Amino acid sequence: MKLYLARHGECEGNALRFFFGHTDYSLTPRGHEHAGQLFEKLVDIPFSTCYASCLSRSYLTAEACVKQKNISVCKLPAFNEQYMGALEGLTYEQAIKQYPDAVENMLADWTKFPPPLGESFQAVSTRVLEALQAVLSEEEDALIVSHNGPLSIMTAHLLGLPLKQCRLFYFDHGTYTMFQAEENCTRLRCFNN
Repeated sequence: MKLYLARHGECEGNALRFFFGHTDYSLTPRGHEHAGQLFEKLVDIPFSTCYASCLSRSYLTAEACVKQKNISVCKLPAFNEQYMGALEGLTYEQAIKQYPDAVENMLADWTKFPPPLGESFQAVSTRVLEALQAVLSEEEDALIVSHNGPLSIMTAHLLGLPLKQCRLFYFDHGTYTMFQAEENCTRLRCFNN
């Protein structure tokens, strides 16, 4: 089984440098370009299922990737980004001014320090990995379009690393990463392609 992980195209929240997770920002013109680039990279790759978070930046990117395939996109809220709580919609400057210690700690290690009134790393990991196991149990080549946080958690898990090591991975907009799952191991075949 081959598993393709892709990050959504750039959205308004990315361009404006906001803290956000569940806020449903639209793709920017550059984000639509990222989705088109991802389509071009995946157009000849034969995956049979596609999953995306319920947030439009992810779902619209996924729809662009399957537009020439006879596949519908299955929305899974478990693949949504981490909820940023009191930081949702604040610029970095606003967040640092209002919550200096919390932001500093969270940026240093988001696996230990959740955003104020936000979702913990453990809660995000639990929902993401339960959904990933469901996708893997189908044993079909699949595309998952999601967000940096969930994708990095999936990557650490698939490589057999402690989940806190997810901080080592960063997914670029408009790229995909591919894993090949075999009986006894899962191999990383490409990253940020």
